[in-house]
Amino acid sequence: MQCGMKMLWVLAALVVVAECRHIEPQKSCMFGQGTVADGEVAMSVPEKCMSLVCQAGTVVEEMTGEINDTGCCLDGDNIMYPPSFRAPHCIPVTCTNGSWIPENFIDPCCGRCEIYGYSHFTTLDRYRYDWHGFCNYTLVSLAATDRAPSAAVFAEMKRVGPCATVFDSVTFHNDPHTIINLTRDANNKVSEQIDINGEAMTVPRTGAHLVNSSAGRHNVLVFWQKDCLILLSRGHITLRYCPLHMDIWSPATSPALWTVSAATSTTTPRMTSPPPRDRSFPSSHSPSTPPTCTGGLQTSASPLAMTP
Repeated sequence: MQCGMKMLWVLAALVVVAECRHIEPQKSCMFGQGTVADGEVAMSVPEKCMSLVCQAGTVVEEMTGEINDTGCCLDGDNIMYPPSFRAPHCIPVTCTNGSWIPENFIDPCCGRCEIYGYSHFTTLDRYRYDWHGFCNYTLVSLAATDRAPSAAVFAEMKRVGPCATVFDSVTFHNDPHTIINLTRDANNKVSEQIDINGEAMTVPRTGAHLVNSSAGRHNVLVFWQKDCLILLSRGHITLRYCPLHMDIWSPATSPALWTVSAATSTTTPRMTSPPPRDRSFPSSHSPSTPPTCTGGLQTSASPLAMTP
């Protein structure tokens, strides 16, 4: 009897193995003039909170939010969010009537780095530096995670007078497919046009908009705040670019932040760990070795601890 029971268990196991091996292959869907992969969105109708999704060879409707909801919002990955959804950026945005509406609020849990005046730098840990190198600085660099690619902000400095410099153009590297350049005109006003992967996009004066190029939508929101342009990145960075100053915010939950450095072919920034929450930092600090520049590139500098 015991051997018979063992035989039944063996037969049952073989059946299970056979069923597990019989896996249906993924089936794509024909939609319009093209093909959509299994599990991908074929079309989004945010006004109706509806998506058409390919499921095992068939295009089916999927609804977002509650029954009869309208006015949903999309991100750059074509993911739909229900009305009143609040995206947790350092400057939060809320889905309202199909549009992302930024709040007049900055999350106090976010760290802040800034450049102002004639090259005054304040880091995320609130150290202050006065640098006048005629350089291209890496201000913030975020390590890649399973949820977001690596991201970085770079600032090009320009000479003002015989010694001082101010920041000029800024490059926002959101992901390998999204590189945004911000500039100011001769009157120091922020340009209404941003450069996205070498293409121009004019930012409307009202509302928050996903950055667009010929490649489609990118996962960065852009909007005006008075005379400043703000970029909100899915990869944790919030950038405010103004005529006379620039701010960068990053949440305390961001992946490791790299130190600020000037652009060289040999210098590699050092990654630092976040300080203890009860540690206090001085309001002003000067590096023991000031940065020096040769041919427009910095050759040595004391690292700035860019930690949240």
